[in-house]
Amino acid sequence: MPVTTTSMIQKKSKKKMIELLCQKICQRDFFKETPKDSWNVIFKIMEGCQGHYKKMNQMNFKNENGMIAMHDKSNVTILQNHYHEVFNQRVDVEETILEQMEQRMI
Repeated sequence: MPVTTTSMIQKKSKKKMIELLCQKICQRDFFKETPKDSWNVIFKIMEGCQGHYKKMNQMNFKNENGMIAMHDKSNVTILQNHYHEVFNQRVDVEETILEQMEQRMI
């Protein structure tokens, strides 16, 4: 993939910004006087290296048999079955316990 001039300019400007920030925090007095600002500059440098986002990893779920889903359609089927079981489960409730609980005024 050929490198375009705009991407080269962006890389150079990012490199220049990081160099200026490094020069700023490399002074010993800067660390002593303003440690919070020093850490903010360090995080800004890290952000410049890593970008403003993190790469998202696709989650693949396991079905009832323990097989890992390989496609989006199978992931959807597994999640659909899971949430159907979660939201449609029957729970045994003992009615006498509910009658013994103290009722509050609304």
